[in-house]
Amino acid sequence: MPEWMFSKMMRSAKIRFTDHSILRLIQILGKLGNWRRVLQVIEWLQMRERFKSHKLRYIYTAALDVLGKARRPVEALNVFHVMQQQMSSYPDLVAYHCIAVTLGQAGHMKELFDVIDCMRSPPKKKFKKGPFEEWDPRLEPDIIVYNAGKNISIDDEEGVFVLKTNRGKKHSCLTGAGGIVAWRLLLYQGIGYLGEETIYVGSITQMLLIQQLKQQGQQPSSTTYGLVMEVMFACGKYNLVHEFFRKVQKSSIPNALTYKVLVNTLWREGKTDEAVSAVQDMERRGIVGSAALYYDLARCLCSAERCQEALGQIEKICKVANKPLVVTYTGLIQACLDSGNIQNGAYIFRQMHGFCSPNLVTYNIMLKAYLEHGMFEEAKKLFQKMSEGVNCISSKSDYRDMVVPDTYSFNTMLDACVSEKRWDDFEYFYKQMLHHGYHFNGKRHLRMILDASRSGKGELLETTCKHLAQADRILPLSLTKERFCINLDKDDYAAAISCITSHPTSELQALTKVAWLNLFKENAHRFHKDTLVGLIHEVSILTARVDLLNPVFQNLIASCKEFLRTHMTVAESNLRETGSTVHFETALKS
Repeated sequence: MPEWMFSKMMRSAKIRFTDHSILRLIQILGKLGNWRRVLQVIEWLQMRERFKSHKLRYIYTAALDVLGKARRPVEALNVFHVMQQQMSSYPDLVAYHCIAVTLGQAGHMKELFDVIDCMRSPPKKKFKKGPFEEWDPRLEPDIIVYNAGKNISIDDEEGVFVLKTNRGKKHSCLTGAGGIVAWRLLLYQGIGYLGEETIYVGSITQMLLIQQLKQQGQQPSSTTYGLVMEVMFACGKYNLVHEFFRKVQKSSIPNALTYKVLVNTLWREGKTDEAVSAVQDMERRGIVGSAALYYDLARCLCSAERCQEALGQIEKICKVANKPLVVTYTGLIQACLDSGNIQNGAYIFRQMHGFCSPNLVTYNIMLKAYLEHGMFEEAKKLFQKMSEGVNCISSKSDYRDMVVPDTYSFNTMLDACVSEKRWDDFEYFYKQMLHHGYHFNGKRHLRMILDASRSGKGELLETTCKHLAQADRILPLSLTKERFCINLDKDDYAAAISCITSHPTSELQALTKVAWLNLFKENAHRFHKDTLVGLIHEVSILTARVDLLNPVFQNLIASCKEFLRTHMTVAESNLRETGSTVHFETALKS
């Protein structure tokens, strides 16, 4: 939206814009996920000379939080730099938390280290402190900032390594070039060992962050342990996940994150009973599980074909979840399908209707699953059920309650029809697709229409031609040539020639003599040789009426004659049967 229009909209709201109202506006936009409008509010605020904010830092911090949740690290970093330009908005610890987590989740390690340096350094810009001479914004990174660094995913360039020290003795199990580099960094920077007995798996930068955390005298929290275990899990070091979990139990109380990693590890190892026992042990300790933990346990049970137990976890998920219930059911269906059990997936799909309505994603997943398991009729029934909802829609609000097929749904069914050679069903789904307002896609549908036309569904070609004409689009040259062959097969020379004359001249340049000759060779089984004689006769009459010969028709006549000479023996026999030998010889001589 242009700046002047946005300003007009803000003024027309007739709201007295105070710090509180601006803050609430940003928070509301953040909940809607509209981070672009948040940036426009910030820009509008910066240009308002009459607006004197006394809580500018809180407003910017709220914007950082919104941009972080929207996964916009570059925009968040820009806002952070703006905050550093004024004393009233200079970042505090909460702002550093927001920007650190945002950069960590985006994998921007260099920028995160720069933020940590900014925390420890005085402001680069000199402010007029006035009565606040003792103001010092320097801060030491805390556990949240360091944990943000551990969120960074493993970089292939850094490599992954396992570092172990046991009572002051160096033992290493290194994988990849990153391990060697890690030891060199430890030696060059004079960094001591990580403890009497420590096992660590991850990237070099993550290892340095843990060491820096210990040098600051800060004890790792349960979240820190959980993040380290996540790195171990991502590396496939499941034995180290279990070993580290035992160490966590000795030094602190595991939280929901550590149990979540443990459940996923046991799932990967195929130990479903142990995963259930781990969650039960967590609950006996009074630890409140997260929605992600119970969701992963439910998917683990689905993979083990224990759907009833998986559905029993949904009640626990509902108590702590923020996401819609349909997302949970869809994930359980996908877990069943990933394990190769279509029957369990269909069972959960049916059970789902008693608690929430499946959305379009759920329907598309089931469509694809049915088709991949050879259940075409079930997929067809499900698609028809989706199509029935279209007739019940009378306003835009009805789209919230009804599920209608989208382009993915139609393409899935069309692909299945082509694969199964079900051309009657293909015709139905293709016409339904055009009826619902979805357009012909040349890259995806061109080959389908050609195959359908050659399998007896030539009217789909005319349907496509009318559809493209209504949309003011040009018919692909391949379909034009197919229409030409269909009309030529019917000995309808006027219609065949009309297909060429109605096509844009710029694209007809591709119809060279060789192109025409190849077309006749590929479709030689579709028409008799005397058909080409009649075509030469009709094209000659047409070109004789104009002063300048069309190069396309010149190439057409030349390729027809060449094709007749190449297949002369067959052509003569065909023509003798029809009594057209004289015309054949005349055509070749003309």
